[in-house]
Amino acid sequence: MTVEMDYTPLLPGSHRSNIEYSVNYVTYLMATEDDFRRLDQDMAVSKNDVEMASQFLSEHHPDVLTGAFGDREKKQELESLLLKFFMERNSGETSPRKIRAVVNRIVGLDVLEPLVNEENDIEDISVVAYNNIYLFRKGQGWVQSNVVFKTKEDAIQVAHRIAQAAGRSWNHTEPQCVAAFQNIRVQLSGHNMDIDTDVSITIRKHSQTLQITEESILSSGQASYELHEFLRYVIRSESRLLVAGTTGAGKTELFKYMVGLKAEAKKLILLEEDPEAYLTRHYPSHHISVWRTRDEFDYSRLLRSALTSRPDFICVQEVKSKEAYQLIKVAQTGHGSISTLHAMNAKQVPDRMVLMAQEGTDIRKEVLSEMVTDAFDFIIYVDLVEGKHRIITEVVEVSHYNLQTNTYEYRTIFSYDPKTRHHRFVERPSDEQMDRFRTRLNDDEYETLEGLLHPTEHEVIA
Repeated sequence: MTVEMDYTPLLPGSHRSNIEYSVNYVTYLMATEDDFRRLDQDMAVSKNDVEMASQFLSEHHPDVLTGAFGDREKKQELESLLLKFFMERNSGETSPRKIRAVVNRIVGLDVLEPLVNEENDIEDISVVAYNNIYLFRKGQGWVQSNVVFKTKEDAIQVAHRIAQAAGRSWNHTEPQCVAAFQNIRVQLSGHNMDIDTDVSITIRKHSQTLQITEESILSSGQASYELHEFLRYVIRSESRLLVAGTTGAGKTELFKYMVGLKAEAKKLILLEEDPEAYLTRHYPSHHISVWRTRDEFDYSRLLRSALTSRPDFICVQEVKSKEAYQLIKVAQTGHGSISTLHAMNAKQVPDRMVLMAQEGTDIRKEVLSEMVTDAFDFIIYVDLVEGKHRIITEVVEVSHYNLQTNTYEYRTIFSYDPKTRHHRFVERPSDEQMDRFRTRLNDDEYETLEGLLHPTEHEVIA
């Protein structure tokens, strides 16, 4: 018996091939390819079942079908309806996994759905072409997947489904679309924007659990014990921090972990463009409010409003543009702050903040540079060492801006040597910063911090 499958599995050790598979051979394949055994089983559903299910839901349950994309509760309701439907007809698929695959074909991401929704080591998904998909795996970097769409049309259909669910346009006039859903952010490009493919889909997964714990940050070598404890007291003293790194370096995960180092009762207001950090989910007992931007409420307006809400911390999840200027002004008020941004290294961060701030003000560069120095206490730089190990490579204090030379003066507190895999304490923070610690920490905390700030070297296991 041969059926047409809506998912094309990969023969062990073979190249991709859009062919029909016998049921017996698919069973054999699933038994011999461990990594994708369950995925093959889940996605191998017949076209007839998909069409029959789609027609049934459209005619009898349009209210549930509408808006089901990205809504787990509605998708679970659809699964229950279809299971009953197929059982009553005594035909089609009745396995819960197959029913789920049918739903994913109708209101989901098709073959990408299990990759997105299951807890695994996949952080990013890049659909280069319908038959060429790459996965960014934690600890491995980019690897080619043997999950592929059956046809180019299937991939394009998923792209249109994403845009429609987000209420966005994706066409020749607007060939790019960015959409945010529960736990994922998607970027679509296509319609001749990429000359080699009709569509490319990039998906960033937002972890539903904290990826960093005190145990893992030490055992993985992301920080030494001394550096970790320094970060603890930096947060406890409500310092104003910028967490920087390149794409995929782990800025957001480090940011989420550092939020957990604050006292639970301290009020933190997080401003973000799309749901990404999920702080209230990770820290349900903490005093945390999350505000999201929309057309009439941009970062500047939310930052001004946050100042009147008696916060201890005001954070911007990712600084990208002119909101940098407003963040600088907020940080100058002395409120604690943890915000992330892209940069090539720690010492590039002040100039990056100035360049972004200039998009929102006509103030001269020299004045903005002095404001940045005054506004932020420390820069924490995280990097992807060897393309796979997330390591805090620098903790830097920007201590002064020299107007005569137009340069910043830095103090490197901790640094990382990739050759020796050691974090090294370099020098104490400035007297001004130590006075701030003394004012904000209790006597025992300050004494412990003083004990950390001496030359030492700690091996990092990477």
